[in-house]
Amino acid sequence: QNDSESFNELNYIDQLLENCSRHNLSQLNKTTHEYKDALSIFYNNIDGVTSNFDNLCSELCIMQEKFSIITLAETNLDAANKDLFRLNEYQSIYQSKIASKRKGSGLDSALIPLL
Repeated sequence: QNDSESFNELNYIDQLLENCSRHNLSQLNKTTHEYKDALSIFYNNIDGVTSNFDNLCSELCIMQEKFSIITLAETNLDAANKDLFRLNEYQSIYQSKIASKRKGSGLDSALIPLL
């Protein structure tokens, strides 16, 4: 890849980020339905899955389409406890929290299995 191609790629990514906006539920449902056959990724810095998992599940339940991948950052959870916080129809891949940190670590990537 040459410098011009790299610049164009970075410029494209910059434009995507500049055009990011907050969506209400109606807009999100419309967009996810329109692109339901495309790869969709939901990212959330959950700041503690133990205290925020029920709210996350409620939010996901009111959406009309399922996301292909759901990634949760800062789960603050050990992989040994991952089965306590499973999303129906998803397979989870956990990275345990950092043992020396009380907060701000741990990652969960949940994927819908291919049928």
